Amino acid sequence: MVIADFSGEFLNAENAPENSEITITGKATIEQKKGAKGNYTSTDIPISINGAEKIYSPSRESGKRMVKAWGSEMDNWIGKKAIIKHVLKQIGGVTSTYIEAYPKE
Repeated sequence: MVIADFSGEFLNAENAPENSEITITGKATIEQKKGAKGNYTSTDIPISINGAEKIYSPSRESGKRMVKAWGSEMDNWIGKKAIIKHVLKQIGGVTSTYIEAYPKE
């Protein structure tokens, strides 16, 4: 059976249920991207969640938790696991559900 998934290639609140576990499956990439409010740096980490391959772009807070738990050399993060939590954030007057990762040590 094939499960329909139209949530996109990036991990988000729609395809990462509260308390789900992700596993880092490959090397992270860091690149400069252009957004609506200017240029920004994006860290994209290949992960698996519930049998699906996705890309996780951690928030600054999640990234700091990962560095504290696993060190700053991201190649060493391959195979590491984290738990996803949903958080409400207000950006530009709009409240949305975002995801945060909490490393399993």
